[in-house]
Parts: sequence; C-alpha cells; structure tokens
Amino acid sequence: MALAELLVARGAAIDGPADDGAPLMTAVLFGYRDAAEALVRLGARIDDVVTAAALDRVDLLALHAGKVDPKLKLPDDVSRRREYALISAATHGRVEAIRALLAHRVDISGTDQQGFTALHWACFKGHVDAIEDLLSRDAPTEARNAYGGTVLDLVVWAASNANEGVDYAPIVQRLLAAGADANEVSPFPSGIIELDALLAPRRRPT
Repeated sequence: MALAELLVARGAAIDGPADDGAPLMTAVLFGYRDAAEALVRLGARIDDVVTAAALDRVDLLALHAGKVDPKLKLPDDVSRRREYALISAATHGRVEAIRALLAHRVDISGTDQQGFTALHWACFKGHVDAIEDLLSRDAPTEARNAYGGTVLDLVVWAASNANEGVDYAPIVQRLLAAGADANEVSPFPSGIIELDALLAPRRRPT
C-alpha cells in the first residue's frame, strides 16, 4: 500500500475520479483485505452495506442496509444485498459482521454472482474463525457454485490452483467432520497427497 499512500498524498482521489468509492470496492471485491483496510485509514468512505461488512463495521451495517454500490448490479431487493454483504464479510473473515447479519436473518445460503456462498468464500480464503462460525450455524456444505463445485470440491481445487497462502488440510478435515461429501471432489485423486489421504477413507465406491 506504499504506492497508494504516495498517490493519495499527491492528490489521487481516494474515492475514485467519479467519487463512487471504486478503489475501496475494488479491494473488497477482489478480497484484498489489507488494501481495503489501508484505503479506509487513508480516508476512503464506507457508504454501502457490502464494504461495511468487509471492514467489520457492524456499527454501519444498519445505516447502510439498503445501500450497495451500483456496479455490483444486484437486485433492488434489500435482502439480496444483505446476502451479498454476508458473503463479503465471510470473504474477509469478519466474524462480528457475519454474526450481526445472521442475527438479522440474512440467508446463510445466499450466493453471489458466481454461485458462491459465504462458506465457499470463507474456506477459499482460509478464514478459520469464520468457517467455524458458519458451520456452527448449519451453513450448507453441499451448495454448488456456478462451476458445479461444493465447498469441499472448491477447497481441494484451491489447494491445487489458487495462490492464497492457505493451509487447506485442516479446512478439509473440518468440512469432512461437518459431513461434507468426499465423493463430490473431482478429479480424485487430486494429486495432493495430504488431502487425498484425508479424502480416501470418506469416499464411497463408485
């Protein structure tokens, strides 16, 4: 964020040239938690429910419950926007925001534009506390995203293909303990010895 600090110090528009919050929303949507926090420290506004959730600003969730950045192209339905906020909170590992949103009956099974649930994203990003909280509230492990993947399948895919710096083995163990179906992982074996050793005893003959 040193470059962002320099640019802002030299007059770059912290909320974007169109004053629409685009820099902060970009950081939030791409899952750049440190960048989002730094932008807020530099003075970026938090003025919609999705960024409020991503920054764990529980105090702002109610204030901005009906507002969301128009670039997200969500339905006008406020409940749908809150679902997206829950997903944003999970993506950034914001447990307090997750709890606050669920306390207001936000659908834990809600999905984003890729069909990812809050649990999909919490697992992908490796936010253990958020994973535990969502599973304790019966977040669905078998929900399928737009690519056909359950949460467990996504985690194994991420271990092979993503560069998140996450140790996925404990997450696989936790999902299996929660009843995730090991047969939904495809292809199997995945080629990751540690994960295949966890999955193999849980797979049914096909």
